[in-house]
Amino acid sequence: MSAPRRRFATDQKAAILKRYLVDKVPISDLCDEYGIKPNQIYTWQKILFDHAELMEENVRTKKLGRQS
Repeated sequence: MSAPRRRFATDQKAAILKRYLVDKVPISDLCDEYGIKPNQIYTWQKILFDHAELMEENVRTKKLGRQS
């Protein structure tokens, strides 16, 4: 029997990614602490980077709207 699937909120994912990318906490430590596999962190990282362009575009659009 497998363990129930865990769900992480967006802010939890961001905090884990920040610890990995900014604070340089080793992936193995994060995986042990949160009970997840490295692939999960890499998937969240890919999603973050894939959407970074959209976030930048959104910020630019908001800045242009304020200047009008």
